[in-house]
Amino acid sequence: RDGKIRVTIKPREVYLEFDLLKAWFKNRVKGYDLGGLVLKEEELIITFKKPTRKGSTVEYIGWDLNLYSLDGFSPKHGWIKPEPLHSYS
Repeated sequence: RDGKIRVTIKPREVYLEFDLLKAWFKNRVKGYDLGGLVLKEEELIITFKKPTRKGSTVEYIGWDLNLYSLDGFSPKHGWIKPEPLHSYS
């Protein structure tokens, strides 16, 4: 709201507030929508998504990424599991 993100750390007591209008990267994300927030011990990671124009997307794939796997799903192709470049086990 008003270009600010407010993250609750402790309900009704402690908040982290970040002003996007004063951020050094604001010109890089102009016109983008706010994506997700990832709160870590020492940092707040803010993701953005670029809105697509209606009719400009022919196909799409939804991706799920974690430490051990990368999985995608396409309505046209079904599940997609790329081979890992190297193993973390």
